[in-house]
Amino acid sequence: MPQYSVEIAYVSGLDPATDLHAGAALDPVFNLTVGIASKGEYRGVCIEPRTAVKVSYSYLGLPLAGGRVPEVCAGPKEPAEKRTVVARGVGVSVPGYMLDSLAEDMRSGEAVFEVKLIKGDGDRYSRTVATCWARVGGGLDDRCI
Repeated sequence: MPQYSVEIAYVSGLDPATDLHAGAALDPVFNLTVGIASKGEYRGVCIEPRTAVKVSYSYLGLPLAGGRVPEVCAGPKEPAEKRTVVARGVGVSVPGYMLDSLAEDMRSGEAVFEVKLIKGDGDRYSRTVATCWARVGGGLDDRCI
């Protein structure tokens, strides 16, 4: 069984002073590190190359950015293998009440983002393989469910 992890190293386009004001469309860019480790003793695990990554704000589920994960594999009894992933959003519209919440959370360093790894091409056979919660720079348990 695989164990996934996600860390948000950096985010741009969500600065409360310059980006998060009423009526502005957002263009956020998330620099992520996505990892996988094998919990088994005899089998390796992989994140397939067509796996999508979707980043949403908080428990409110506001979609902000998306991207693709390159193939990542880890063998049995090996440390987690990690890859850098960029998730981008273009012209993201945020309702006023969520914008205020996001701005305050970004100012305080408490913004929590949901990161989903989704296997497939967005068709009916796509499925979420992991859901993670992360803060920019860490601060949460970066393991995924």
